[in-house]
Amino acid sequence: MRKHTFWMIPGFLFLLWISAAVLAPRVQGAAFLAPTPPPAQEISLAPAQVPKGFYLANSQWNMLNPAPYHATGAFQFWSWESLNPAPNLYRFQKLDDYIRAAVSAGYQSVGIAITTYNGRTAQYYECGDEFNQGYAQTPYFVRWGPNGIDESSDGDGDVGDDPVVMAEYPDTRDCDGDGTPDPWLLPKYTDPYYQQQYQKFIQALAQHLLNSPYKDRVAWIGIGTGKDGENIPVNNDDDNALKQVITASDWVAFVENVIDMYAVAFSQGAGAPRIPLLTQNAPFYLYTWERREIANYAASKQVGVSVNGITSDFDLTEAGAAGNYIGVFDQIRQHGQAIPVALESYGYMMDSENEFYWAMARAIDLKPDFIRLSAFWKREDTPSNRIVAQWASRYIGKGFQPGQERPPSVWSRMREHRDPIYLPYVNTPLPAFYWPTLGNYEYFLTQNHQAPHGVTIPLTDDPRFQASDHRFGTDRYPDVRDQPWHYNEHGYDSTLYDAGLYHVEPVAPNRVPVQQEVDPGWTARRSDQASGNYGFFFNVDDRYLSPPADPGQPHRVLITVTYLDYGNDRWRLMYDAVSGEKAAELFALQDWDVATGLALADPPPAAQLPQPRPTYVQKAHTNHWKVATFLIEDGYFGNRLPGGTDFYIDSRSDTGTLDGNEYIHHVDVRRLNDTPQITPT
Repeated sequence: MRKHTFWMIPGFLFLLWISAAVLAPRVQGAAFLAPTPPPAQEISLAPAQVPKGFYLANSQWNMLNPAPYHATGAFQFWSWESLNPAPNLYRFQKLDDYIRAAVSAGYQSVGIAITTYNGRTAQYYECGDEFNQGYAQTPYFVRWGPNGIDESSDGDGDVGDDPVVMAEYPDTRDCDGDGTPDPWLLPKYTDPYYQQQYQKFIQALAQHLLNSPYKDRVAWIGIGTGKDGENIPVNNDDDNALKQVITASDWVAFVENVIDMYAVAFSQGAGAPRIPLLTQNAPFYLYTWERREIANYAASKQVGVSVNGITSDFDLTEAGAAGNYIGVFDQIRQHGQAIPVALESYGYMMDSENEFYWAMARAIDLKPDFIRLSAFWKREDTPSNRIVAQWASRYIGKGFQPGQERPPSVWSRMREHRDPIYLPYVNTPLPAFYWPTLGNYEYFLTQNHQAPHGVTIPLTDDPRFQASDHRFGTDRYPDVRDQPWHYNEHGYDSTLYDAGLYHVEPVAPNRVPVQQEVDPGWTARRSDQASGNYGFFFNVDDRYLSPPADPGQPHRVLITVTYLDYGNDRWRLMYDAVSGEKAAELFALQDWDVATGLALADPPPAAQLPQPRPTYVQKAHTNHWKVATFLIEDGYFGNRLPGGTDFYIDSRSDTGTLDGNEYIHHVDVRRLNDTPQITPT
């Protein structure tokens, strides 16, 4: 993932903003070769047939069993050099062998990610042990230019016709033994010969895959543009050298040209790519506006986006219109309903059970079609993580767009952005106050904080957030700072800490401590009766629950609530019934664990309570997390409750008295009189 983020370069913020605001929407760069359309063919793969879900990075010879990890597909990074090692020589049999191996291992399909440059990884290897590292991801005959002579690696500074740029910093090794460090070469992406050869490779790749008997097993192709296939040309340290010959506008124009190459080659006159294509657009080269320009262009070509680097929280993720759509996730929020969306993460980014849990909640909030996991299960294979994967897999690719399967439930997780953020792979906490993702992570179930008496306060069991320089939300923007449901300068709550699940430690020496086990108290919300706010109010997406067409056939629904059993008061769940506002009947009451809290039980938990079922939850002050399940058999859900909501958690007792606040972590809504449905295309 790209390391350029606002917390690293605060001095340049306004310069970046101004650049984003004044730059013309369609940047101009060097002249580019126009893609040549192949012959038209009929489309043979309907969008609904593309298998959605988890895709695990696997080698052909060491395939994980997909079943324990609830995976749909396998994927692998393929260098240009490995598939096109010499002029007019293509080794696409490697792709066929990989597909066969994946299918034999139990995967439905594969993803293919192309790389042309892998940054400076090679300099950490022994000399000679650098296959497919750095610029060696590109075939030698391209690196050596049209005359076929290697003129750039002798260290004299003359690169001849080689499409390379001499890096400012040399290699750390002396592989030629002349007593000085070897030069480090960067790709000159704008070179016409480089582009001509890359286009030729892309056309050959498309021709093979679209005519392969294994075509329908290829779910997506990651477009390779820069470092690690992503839309960043080189490592940060190499920007100074590269920008002498490639401007930000040149880079964006190059990426857009490559998108054209892939789109034309894989469409074959059909009007849209016959295999979903993904441009890998989380990082950027010099300015954050590059993300916006590339995503907008990709969407215009029906090419999707892959955002690589999912973590539990991060900065500069959702700037929206106020920030000129330069955030990491803005591209998904803007175009996600019209184009394929993928997310990717690594084990080191989610290196604890709690980090994986919240990273997956964040991922599902974005409603992706594919989630790529690289180097994860070999280091994070725990029973808890398998349960989280089972839960997340139920929602990937689901929704209400044409061709999508209806999701099994909708949910909301109570949380708020943290500043600073503690991630398992960093040495110090990261300041995070520029356009983060605020509020709950939600999946078609929205908490309405502005309903009457509906303000809830974000809290944590993390004692670090009682210090003045630790806060929930961000104080950067008045419209956030003035909203108590988004901003809490002192988020620590000892009641949550006393529940006993707080457990932070570093995952490796010199790393910041992170919460280890899944912990509902890591971030939760509390009602605020002191200010007259007693309720958690929720809107169910009308595409999932809306007034029944026949009032004689009302909705049957289970609503699951994870709450802290603190105090001896009662609370109720009020919902929009056919007859009007009504208290729901408590169906089951269980101790919290990961699977129970995720409402995975199918069939639902057996009734554990006497008849008639109570219409309230009586707390016993155990100070443990509990899971309450409510059965509704006369649901209307017509947005008729306060604030236009469908149901709410009422922290008042069943008699309406204000005698205790509620701590809530998670709410899940599941239709019972529903079967999986495919929305008509």
